[in-house]
Amino acid sequence: MVFEIEARGDCVAVIKVFGPLVHTDSLAALERIIFRLQQQGKRLVILDCAKVSRVSISGITSLVEMVSRPHAIPAALCSLSNSIIRRLVAGNLEHSIQHFDDVQHVLKAPQFRACQLADLRVLVLCAGRGARLAPLSDEVPKPMLDMLGKPVLARILDHLESFGIREVFLNPGHLGPQIHSYFAKNSRPFQSVFYLNEGNYWNGIWKPGPLGSASTIRKLQADHNAFNSDFLVVCGDALIDIDLADMLAQHQRTDADVTIATLSVPSDKTHKYGMIDVDVNGRILRFKEKPARGTIDSTLANTGIYIFNPRVLSLMQEMHDQDIGADLLPRIMDAGGAMHAYSQGFSWTDIGCAKDYFAAAVSVLGGHVPNATPEGVLRNPLQWVDKDAIISRRAKISGPCYIGPGAKISAGAKIEGPAVIGRGAIISGRSIVRNSMVMPNTHVQKGAIIDGQITHPNWSVAIQFADGSPQNMDPLEYVGEARTTAPDAGRDQTQAAKAQ
Repeated sequence: MVFEIEARGDCVAVIKVFGPLVHTDSLAALERIIFRLQQQGKRLVILDCAKVSRVSISGITSLVEMVSRPHAIPAALCSLSNSIIRRLVAGNLEHSIQHFDDVQHVLKAPQFRACQLADLRVLVLCAGRGARLAPLSDEVPKPMLDMLGKPVLARILDHLESFGIREVFLNPGHLGPQIHSYFAKNSRPFQSVFYLNEGNYWNGIWKPGPLGSASTIRKLQADHNAFNSDFLVVCGDALIDIDLADMLAQHQRTDADVTIATLSVPSDKTHKYGMIDVDVNGRILRFKEKPARGTIDSTLANTGIYIFNPRVLSLMQEMHDQDIGADLLPRIMDAGGAMHAYSQGFSWTDIGCAKDYFAAAVSVLGGHVPNATPEGVLRNPLQWVDKDAIISRRAKISGPCYIGPGAKISAGAKIEGPAVIGRGAIISGRSIVRNSMVMPNTHVQKGAIIDGQITHPNWSVAIQFADGSPQNMDPLEYVGEARTTAPDAGRDQTQAAKAQ
């Protein structure tokens, strides 16, 4: 038996098996190879049996025993020929071992996907002010905005964790203590979260001190020697479902200095993004940050997801208050660096303004954002309700909606989705909430009609026009702050409790 080893990134190795599978001695040699790969830092070994010419009962039995035995790293079988499968069936072993059609099916299985990027370090940028999201971002950092029961930032970290990523750097700036507080209360058992604070306390008050995204990378390297191999940088204000392992494999295959995840956007929205031109091989030829309307033909947008080779760190020695898109990328290009676009299809839900925020919530409610499920219990089709919410049986709820923890929906209240009712909000009787978002701890009082709004006790914005430009933000009539006991809430709570 002959073995050929192929690396798939830093953590995965594929062992292609050639020849007959008839001797247990060959399997002993295979175990020695797996042990050596473990010593080299591999976290998953895939045995590709497509080229196995024939098998014996003893050979297949020994293979099953070897793969089933606990190893320091998991091993998976794929591409079993019909003859091997017949031997498994003949020996009543077909249910004793899990096998896959090919290598790609192994890598997509959750238990193995989480082995692929365990050694990749990630910086999640979360320091920004988020001015286009005002007034939502005036009280909550943009990455900490709730997305149907969980902050956007936490959902991003969940996606990173699904690939086994264990070390994450955050750079809290604007309202940074809220990020510290959340992760102190919601620890991540399988991830270590490190902070490079872009701000500090002055006389007991937090003062942000943004560095710039590129300067943040430089400081992490200068102060902590954080990046000695390829590293990932993502923005903390977009829901993503990108195959990061595939992106890293392309990055390493092309020996790029930087690989940028890109998506095509409508031509009338190119002014909102960094736009990129590429050649037929995906090499980046030029880019322009948020070009004026009609000044660029490309529709390929920079999504703010980057993999950098540590070679680029040598270009950052004197960088202060510098940005990745506006400063670092041009410097890499001017130095002749290899820059490539990763253009495989993936889901990217940007949250740049209040209109985008509501649209993202509606997409998650509708099941259109992969791996982003609302928290709580699915009570009716597309209606998610937190277990601590109280809903009267005489409330009328239709269409997709999310009702958060501690929210109270009174008898006679009417909710027409899509709608989001935030934590601790109260919707009183004889009120209507339609195509809207009610922010946490907001009381929609009797007689209120909330239609097409994101509403708060101190302000309200019309979703249709909330694109980041100046808007009327006056609070609505009959909307106030939710109290522990709001008018008519006590009676509805009793009715709701009986209804449960």
